Amino acid sequence: ADVRLRLGLAYLRAGQLDEGIDHLRRACRMNPDHLPARLALAAGFDEKEDPGRALEQLEIANQVSPGEAPVLFCIAFCMERTNRPAEAAGYYRDAVEADGSFLPARERLAAVALLLDNLPEAIEQYEAMRAFEPHDPCICATLAQLYYRAGEYHRAIEEFESAIALEPANWALLDDEVEALVAAGEIREAIERLHQLI
Repeated sequence: ADVRLRLGLAYLRAGQLDEGIDHLRRACRMNPDHLPARLALAAGFDEKEDPGRALEQLEIANQVSPGEAPVLFCIAFCMERTNRPAEAAGYYRDAVEADGSFLPARERLAAVALLLDNLPEAIEQYEAMRAFEPHDPCICATLAQLYYRAGEYHRAIEEFESAIALEPANWALLDDEVEALVAAGEIREAIERLHQLI
């Protein structure tokens, strides 16, 4: 099974998906509990744009080794790709419960929560992400947007200010025409130009 796994992975890396999948299937038949072979087979099906078959392999992998956050995440992601967001959210929650620091699961759970009109859950996930990555301006800015959407304007302003403080250069609105107008003393025109840009 190990040899078949290595062969399968080599074929997948070479872009020969059918051959890789064939070897990985054989590895799984030889040893149904061979987790790396099962996950590689799921990856092969995913590469072939077949999320349904990838999902079947991931569900078997979850039976072989239950509760692994990355496996739960992959199951949820396949469910998202097969247009099953409510089920995906359940698996993302399981992944977060298994490993609270697994930020990709929190990020996808927040996205699915927004899709399902569950703004409080999306905010909860980004607040947790902010606790793990307090210096990430993208997390701060997204959390600010979520607060704004929830009508929590004071908290939104605080998060926007944090994001700006973390990376002020990313938030500067530089425009050559505005700079030229300011240098020429044409402040009103510069303001109008900024309004147009906004």
